[in-house]
Amino acid sequence: MVKTRSDDPQQIDPLLEPLLELQDRAARDEALGTLLTQHADPVIRRGLRHRFGPAQSPELEDIRSSVIVRLLNRLERIDDPEADHIESFADYVAMVTYNTIDDYARRRNPQRTLLANRVRYVLTHDSRFALWRRDRDLVCGFAAWEGERAQTQTLDTHDVEERALADSLDRAFRRAGVPADFHDVVQALAVATGLNETTTPVNDIDLVDATPSAYEQLASREAADALWGEIRQLPVRQRVALLFGARDSSGQSAVAMFPAAGVATIEQIAVVLEMQHDELARIWPDLPLDDNTIAARLGGSRQQIINLRKSARDRLARRLKRR
Repeated sequence: MVKTRSDDPQQIDPLLEPLLELQDRAARDEALGTLLTQHADPVIRRGLRHRFGPAQSPELEDIRSSVIVRLLNRLERIDDPEADHIESFADYVAMVTYNTIDDYARRRNPQRTLLANRVRYVLTHDSRFALWRRDRDLVCGFAAWEGERAQTQTLDTHDVEERALADSLDRAFRRAGVPADFHDVVQALAVATGLNETTTPVNDIDLVDATPSAYEQLASREAADALWGEIRQLPVRQRVALLFGARDSSGQSAVAMFPAAGVATIEQIAVVLEMQHDELARIWPDLPLDDNTIAARLGGSRQQIINLRKSARDRLARRLKRR
């Protein structure tokens, strides 16, 4: 069974302690309401302003409501021993907000989401670059800049172009001289390439130009869907051994192919791995994991992990061949 953070002794955010201590339902509901209105809502609104600016619209209220629903569902399980601890409620709210925004963008603007996934892949798989959080903002730039507190620079759209993505980012970061907000980078690429959700079909976007061989392996959406569908049917230990250790021909994690191709979100991958989404998000940059690390998570030996992965690959090969 995949371990969760609840296996480790960790502190819960003091803001959440009343939810654990109060037994009276009315008092607990009152504490929950205070938590959401006084502490969660300001973080949600900051996240929405950061991504969409000061404008208000019914759609933004729908996103805000969706975040509240997700938080309520999680806080109702605050005393679940199998659930991850929430060490920082503000950080957790910010993460849920951004995930909800991404889900909305994925449905509303599939091309933009695909472009963002491609940029994210290059930033996390090309040794020249890095993607990191600064406070609650997602910033990117050269690997040597990681952790810098300097003011971010908005990229000039003339500095970026969609073709030769990695070289384009290299040139843009050199001219900027400081880290850039991740979403600003995606916006600059979208503007520079004239990305238009209403005229360009998603299938017309050339994945090969993103350069990682992983994209070439999933050039066919049907093949990607078929592969993901078969992986979901594997026994859970085989799923974990396979996905945590999956590598493309360059040695990088192959799991990122699925979000990039629009086949499965990180949240859906977490469900298949039977783990918490926020835990997977934390270890995502470290994938692929080595066999010893996977063995420690599953409570087995390295050889068992190798055997599980081989069995998974053999089964996938047989079933996909039939298709």
